[in-house]
Amino acid sequence: MPFYSARSGLGLAPEECVVVEDAAAGVLAGLNAGCHVIAVKVPADSPRLDEADLVLTTLEAVDVTRTADGNVTVSRKM
Repeated sequence: MPFYSARSGLGLAPEECVVVEDAAAGVLAGLNAGCHVIAVKVPADSPRLDEADLVLTTLEAVDVTRTADGNVTVSRKM
């Protein structure tokens, strides 16, 4: 429950958090915490992989930016 503990400790709601993982166990932990999940180079037969928000082969397909108010946005490059 590391992602659940981390987001709870920060006082964040699940929908405010993004987990980026390259391991099937990490994807499961992120999903179980209710967070958005980006799976990177995770085996295709991993449990619940279809529930991840994004499944990528590389992080080069993602843009991460900090907004003026200090928030972070994550978007897929098109």
